[in-house]
Amino acid sequence: MKLFFFVALLLAGCSDKGGPGGAGGGGFRLGGNNAIFPLAVGRSWQYEISGSTYPNCPNGKKTTEIKTQAAQIGKNAFLFPGYCNIDSWLTVDGDTVDSLYQGVWYRMTEGPIEAGHTWMGFRAEAHWEKIGSYTTPAGTFNDCWKAVRHVAYTDYAIYCRGVGPVENFIRDLAGGGFKVVLTGKNF
Repeated sequence: MKLFFFVALLLAGCSDKGGPGGAGGGGFRLGGNNAIFPLAVGRSWQYEISGSTYPNCPNGKKTTEIKTQAAQIGKNAFLFPGYCNIDSWLTVDGDTVDSLYQGVWYRMTEGPIEAGHTWMGFRAEAHWEKIGSYTTPAGTFNDCWKAVRHVAYTDYAIYCRGVGPVENFIRDLAGGGFKVVLTGKNF
């Protein structure tokens, strides 16, 4: 379950706001090219996984490409092939992204994207920290934000506006975990 924060790509959270479209969750609005996680069919991200101690998240290169968009439990969603071999249905409404896990929608990211904004995530709260510019092997990106989970271990994801997740890191209480870094994208 700890992996869901990133695996479902990855920060998840329980939302009582009804998800995209408000109560009932039937609405859908793309986040656009400048969204914190710009989901669209045909987009792909390339990642390098290192330091993994989890069998479902092997070290090495992983490409994730969105190939499917379909209705899922009352919401229009994208099938995101997670880099830890767990696919997730994701919805996007501006900077708010929800993930479907075991038949329940959970909040991954939530706007407004501003320092200190806190939301209820998957079994824990999370908050935004401003990063500014951030460099990965895929390049240097501006307007980057760190989503940090309020848990007893280290669990965060760095998102850059118009790019999506550029780094994910987890180190659990037993010392297990992984690091995922963006090495390329096709948009």
